[in-house]
Amino acid sequence: MAKKKKSKKEKGPKPILPKEIAGIKVPKKLRKESGRIAEIARNPMVAELVAVGIAAFAAGLRDHKAKPAKAPEAPQPPEPPEAPQAPKAPRAPRTPRTPGTAT
Repeated sequence: MAKKKKSKKEKGPKPILPKEIAGIKVPKKLRKESGRIAEIARNPMVAELVAVGIAAFAAGLRDHKAKPAKAPEAPQPPEPPEAPQAPKAPRAPRTPRTPGTAT
């Protein structure tokens, strides 16, 4: 028996994404699904939702006021090292305890 060839409709839409975009490799699965994504985006309802989303995003960027850049703070001078302390006098050796004596 010969294999039945799939028609173009059964194969799905033609992929539209290239293998690389700006030097970044696009996964094969995503490239193959790109045709379906494009078909869905052509739907008037989806296109309207995408347009509203883009408009909301742009409005958010417009309303977001950039904070002025702060000037870097002047570096603080390093703290002077502490004066070395005089060495302590050696302790007197301990005398061993004798059993039975109270301290």
